[in-house]
Amino acid sequence: MKKTLAFFLALVLCLGLLAGCGGTTTPTTTQAPATTQAPATTPAPATTPAATTPAPTTPAATTPAPTTAEPQPLAKRVTEYLFTLYGKMAAPTPEDYVMPASLTIDGNKIDIAWEVEHDSESAEAIVLAQEDNVIRVNVDEETPEEVHYTLKANVSYDGVEDSVSFEHVIPAASSDLSVAETVARLYALEPGQTLPGTHVMRGTITEIPTEYSADYDNITVNLLVTDEDHIVQCYRLKGGKDLAVGDEITVMGALKRYNDTFEFDAGAVYSKEASVEEMKQLLVLDKLYALEPGDSLKGTYVLRGEITEIVSPYSADYGNITVNIKVMDDEERLVQCYRLTDGKDLAVGDVITVVGALKRYNDTFEFDAGCIYSKEITLEQVKAGFVIAQLYALNPGESLKGLYTMTGEITEIVSAYSADYGNISVNLLITDEEHIVQCYRLTGGEDLKVGDVITVTGNLKRYNDTFEFDAGCTYVKVEE
Repeated sequence: MKKTLAFFLALVLCLGLLAGCGGTTTPTTTQAPATTQAPATTPAPATTPAATTPAPTTPAATTPAPTTAEPQPLAKRVTEYLFTLYGKMAAPTPEDYVMPASLTIDGNKIDIAWEVEHDSESAEAIVLAQEDNVIRVNVDEETPEEVHYTLKANVSYDGVEDSVSFEHVIPAASSDLSVAETVARLYALEPGQTLPGTHVMRGTITEIPTEYSADYDNITVNLLVTDEDHIVQCYRLKGGKDLAVGDEITVMGALKRYNDTFEFDAGAVYSKEASVEEMKQLLVLDKLYALEPGDSLKGTYVLRGEITEIVSPYSADYGNITVNIKVMDDEERLVQCYRLTDGKDLAVGDVITVVGALKRYNDTFEFDAGCIYSKEITLEQVKAGFVIAQLYALNPGESLKGLYTMTGEITEIVSAYSADYGNISVNLLITDEEHIVQCYRLTGGEDLKVGDVITVTGNLKRYNDTFEFDAGCTYVKVEE
């Protein structure tokens, strides 16, 4: 059994690395593709480009020239026009958007060559793609770290060259953070600010500021998530007539700071039974079912569900099977596992964890061919595999941004507990023996021994050839 689990987790690590997980920051430059000819009669561009914004193109040929003794070169007028339109565009760009590939001024069509420079090692962080008479700026919405980039327009016309640049940032994906990192980011907000995305955390109810209202079907509770200094309020939580102080619940919703209250905004939902990772699957389903036919989600995903149908039986010739799974009892949003690797042991009713790429094929929402599965591996173990893939991709001296939480078994006491410093260093087996993670100067630990299973939270880095939680990390012992 242990060999099977290790093999599956090794595949997860490979998938994580192939998906471009990484925490390094090395500047790269991507040249925009050659632009195509745009019709001179295309309407003027929208003022705020976004993924759903109509393609901005050429302004009317009657665009007035600046009042000067001599007319400005057309190349200069194009860059000034671009700056007027996009110079005040919001710096964060969490979604794809489009920019014009050409402009027409006084009947002259002038092409625009776009290029981008960014501080991510991933080639997929930002990709420029030609689409008719616009350039689509494809950003990686699932980037684990924020990416700073410069989008530059180069214009050359009638012997004159000019350019204009726009500074932007792709925010770090915030829907799949560790609970500790989510709380840290929440408490870093200024009054009135919100945390982008939808978030999930689990905690214990410490107080009920507003009792359940049958008229409005909501309740307000305070939640102890990480520690007593970082209470999170669940404001007007949906339902809740069954809740009491001491209950442990998983909550999903929008997070904000209201004055000095750090809270889930009104309308958040909860579950007593579901874990954080189980609840996050609903967010994946939201993204998957929002795709257009032919589109796919970037990166590698994991879902756990019950097989409801064998669409294509196991093929011994090709070593695969196609099944439909139901995730979180969601009957309306089934996910097909197309040509799932192996599967000769699968039957309707089995619960499996599936890892792979997600896409929409016509009206089928599916894991693409080559996805893998396990009956035993948990969502938490797979997510840990994704994190370790990022950790082991680091160069010496580099670190991952943010707080991470992983569970594993202590295989070695590297430095015994020090009563003077109140810490201990241990090695942790999380996925497999080839990817040990050290917990360096773990806070506390007087009670720890080889064989204990602990959940550790802290910062991750590579020190020479050691991949480790940095000094000051904390732990909770997992009871058998």
